[in-house]
Amino acid sequence: MAKQENPPGQTTEGKAEDAKSTLSKWYGNNAIYVDIFEKIENDRIINGIGRMKVSIDRTDRKEPSCVDSVSILSVTEAIGRLTVTDEHTVGHFNKYSGLPSVFPGHKQIRAAVEAVRELERIKSKNSKAGAVLWGFDSVEFKKIVTPGNLLEINMREIARKNGVTWQDVEIKRGSEVMATINNMAVELTDGREKDNTEFIEDQLIEATAQTAGLTSNSFGAGDSMPLFQSIGSTKFYKRARTGDGISIHTGVSVGGKSGFEAFATINANGNKIGQIDRIRATVVPLNVAKRMMRR
Repeated sequence: MAKQENPPGQTTEGKAEDAKSTLSKWYGNNAIYVDIFEKIENDRIINGIGRMKVSIDRTDRKEPSCVDSVSILSVTEAIGRLTVTDEHTVGHFNKYSGLPSVFPGHKQIRAAVEAVRELERIKSKNSKAGAVLWGFDSVEFKKIVTPGNLLEINMREIARKNGVTWQDVEIKRGSEVMATINNMAVELTDGREKDNTEFIEDQLIEATAQTAGLTSNSFGAGDSMPLFQSIGSTKFYKRARTGDGISIHTGVSVGGKSGFEAFATINANGNKIGQIDRIRATVVPLNVAKRMMRR
C-alpha cells in the first residue's frame, strides 16, 4: 500500500503544537482524538496535520451500546431504538466549556452501524455477528441530540452482496429528523469489531473533525465554536489498531467566522486507511451554540 505524501500545496512542515491543550477547553479527555497538530498555510489552501497514537484507553471502549433494541418491519426495512443517557454523552462537552451535554455526530453514525449489527444478529440467529463501517455517500446532521432523547434509527437496505450491506438511514426523534446517512456500506463479520485493540471508524471521523476544526482555527479564540453540519463521501480501507501512529492530513478551502469546508486523508503508520471528501461546519458564537444545544 502506497504511503501518503504531503497534502496538496504543502511544501514545508509547520510547527508542532499541543492539540490537547486547545481541545481540552471543550472536550473531556476521553473524547480528544488529536495529540499533536501542525498547521501549514500557503496561497491556495490551509493545510493541517493532526497526529495521535492509538493507545489502549482509546480502543478499550467502556461505553454503553448506542442501540437498545431493533425491530424488523419488512424484508428490507427495520428500526432501531435508543434512549440517549448521560453516559452516551461523556466528553461532549466538559464542565469548563459551559456547554450542555450532547450526543455527538460520530456516535450517531456508530448507533446506525450498531443497529445494522443487531439486525444481522436477529436475521442470522448469530449473537456474535459483527458490523464494520466501510463508508457512506453523505451524512447530514440536522438537529442536536441531547440526553433523554428517544431516537428511532430507521434502516432501509438498498443492496447486499458478498457480506456487505448498503443502507439508507434516517435517525428521528418523534417526527423530527435528526440525521440522515446515505448509502452506508457495512461489512457483516463474525464479530471482529468486538476486538478492543481496534480503533473504530466513527472515532477516526471525530479525529478528522477535530483536526479540521484546529486547521480552521475554529477552536482557538474561545468565543465561538464549529457546529459540524455534514460529511461527504467517506471511505475506509483498513482499521487502525493499538500502537498505530495516526496522521490526518486536512485541507480547509473555506475558513473564517462563518464556517469552513475541509477534506482529509487518514493514514496509519504512513499508509492510507481512509479518506473523507468533505466536512462542512458552521462557526457560531458560543452563546448561540449554548442556546441551540438547550432546545
